[in-house]
Amino acid sequence: MITHGNTQVANNDFSTTIGKEWFDGNKNAVKLIAEGRLRQNSEDLASQLILFEYAMQFMDTDTLKTLIPRIRKTSAAIKTPHFTEQKELLSVALDEIESLLPSVTIEMRNAEAYKGNIKHKPIGSLPIIKALESDALVPALNEAEKVQLLGSSKTIKQ
Repeated sequence: MITHGNTQVANNDFSTTIGKEWFDGNKNAVKLIAEGRLRQNSEDLASQLILFEYAMQFMDTDTLKTLIPRIRKTSAAIKTPHFTEQKELLSVALDEIESLLPSVTIEMRNAEAYKGNIKHKPIGSLPIIKALESDALVPALNEAEKVQLLGSSKTIKQ
């Protein structure tokens, strides 16, 4: 158990911790954790989804164009019960976003990039990440990741 402000973070509650940190505006630290996890396991769908959410927040169309096929490929191989319940929603969301990408203008990117820094916005793919976690496909945060989040949170809150 690690203390975070007035809350305690359970050692195995990745989705709750990531969701809270994202909501509190600690998006870059969450992104860095996802990138680190993908260096260890390129098929980590939860981390792919976090990078997808980050790219969506800042309307990084180049990253989205790369991530969407990668997410589709990784998710196609997962047949676990909780994720399977979310799979269709993920597919529909990816289809929608993919169809909108060609119409994104520079002005739209700039407006979204500004809005991406706004706190108190939930991470949209959290239900899918929770499903993956329920299926034991998401490792718990390790001590270095917890320290990274806590250090970044203190910087943001000061």
